[in-house]
Amino acid sequence: MNKKTLLAGMAAMMLAACQTKAPEVEQLNGQWAIMEMNGEAISGSDEMAEMTIDVASKRFSSKVSCNIFNGDITLDDVKKDALSLALVGSTRMMCPNMEQEETLQQVLGQVKAFEVVTVGEETVVVLTDENGKALIKMKYVKALESGEWSIEGEWSIMSVGEKSTTGTESATTMTFDLENNVVGGNVGCNSISGQLELGDYTMKITNVSKTTAECDPKSMEIEEEISAALDKVENWSVENGEVKLQNGDGVTLITLSR
Repeated sequence: MNKKTLLAGMAAMMLAACQTKAPEVEQLNGQWAIMEMNGEAISGSDEMAEMTIDVASKRFSSKVSCNIFNGDITLDDVKKDALSLALVGSTRMMCPNMEQEETLQQVLGQVKAFEVVTVGEETVVVLTDENGKALIKMKYVKALESGEWSIEGEWSIMSVGEKSTTGTESATTMTFDLENNVVGGNVGCNSISGQLELGDYTMKITNVSKTTAECDPKSMEIEEEISAALDKVENWSVENGEVKLQNGDGVTLITLSR
């Protein structure tokens, strides 16, 4: 085997190991682990830095430290690799790595396109700016679960603020009926019902009524805290299958799970 043949074979093996595919927008669907931003590796967080993209609803959410960033995606039917991300809202907690969060906010607004790269059996998406510079590099984690981005139906109230709701006399639940714009459920002892005003990222619960049964002190305490939190809800977001009900400053008031 001559030298030219050997080099050609090595080049073919390298291309097979790492290939850039013609991008298809459906490939963006799912949860992705963010590995790099602006060429620097993600570090300093105990939780996975991630981005979830739902092409059908044209929405995304992302996190690199402790805050959740929500926004809209814009695609182009003609230019298949075109992609823009518009940040709509976020939580506003003080996180251990605020510099990394500031970088995320900056690069989200610069994204203009995407590439899909296969490295062995691993799928990697690279979000780039208008000049092709890599802004965010992330690897595939899992597909979206059915209904993950819909708040319709019954949810369990897992916590109010940082307090778990376990141990109440009745299971704490919330049910969203989007067709009739109403919300109901149980807040630990008593049942509630109210009117629901829901936007893509906004939420307001009004005209809340509640039954008046007396229960044990712990159940009544949690019930009062949930009721007070509902009055303050202005926003909502989805993170890893959980729904976060937040106030106007992005602080999570109530966490829901299926």
